[in-house]
Amino acid sequence: MELQQKDNIDNLIDCWKKTTTSVMLQDEGRMAAFWNKRSGDYANNIEKDNRKKRTDEILDLLEEAGFNPEGSRVLDIGCGPGTLTLPLSKLGAEVTALDISSGMLDRLKDSVKTESLPVDIVECSWWTADIDELGFRNEFDLVIASMTPGVKDIESFDKMMECSKNLCYYSNFLRREEDRAYRDIRSSILGEKSENNMNGIIYPFMYLYLSGYKPSLRINIPNGRMN
Repeated sequence: MELQQKDNIDNLIDCWKKTTTSVMLQDEGRMAAFWNKRSGDYANNIEKDNRKKRTDEILDLLEEAGFNPEGSRVLDIGCGPGTLTLPLSKLGAEVTALDISSGMLDRLKDSVKTESLPVDIVECSWWTADIDELGFRNEFDLVIASMTPGVKDIESFDKMMECSKNLCYYSNFLRREEDRAYRDIRSSILGEKSENNMNGIIYPFMYLYLSGYKPSLRINIPNGRMN
């Protein structure tokens, strides 16, 4: 049974790796430049409202999982302008906020200074971060990777888990893209139309499940439609 479980995990990892071959997802410089450019979007009031709603939903989910921010140590990977870092810090958590984008971190630093919050800010790429040099291994009560390309594959996912001594929160999009050959086979043989798949979340979920964890999964479908 253990051998079969290992084979299942290895096969899943192989499939996962094949979905992370994007040139941009291999280039830290291009990724940082992209998010630096996007940092200006976060001043948009509509975006602020959307982020506030998502943040409240995430905090509710963490509470359901038994997380209490007061006095907890939190690592926020791909923290951006502080969408989760700031509210968690206000609730009493000791937050370490990490991001590759200096533009995003500048926005976070402004907010931290304005609100006098004790947030530890680290500018680096999670892909190449050495968690032992950073002193992160098994040091956090909660590790967050919310809608970030910082966690892109099995290696960066494992590294996230290795920093937590209790809980991890991971989120991603339900992606529309699928392999063209698979889509054509489904269409010609099964007569099925291409629908949304879950590449962004199914591999992490199944990896945890096959490894013996019991992950909680919540799917948010805005306006009743998959986007």
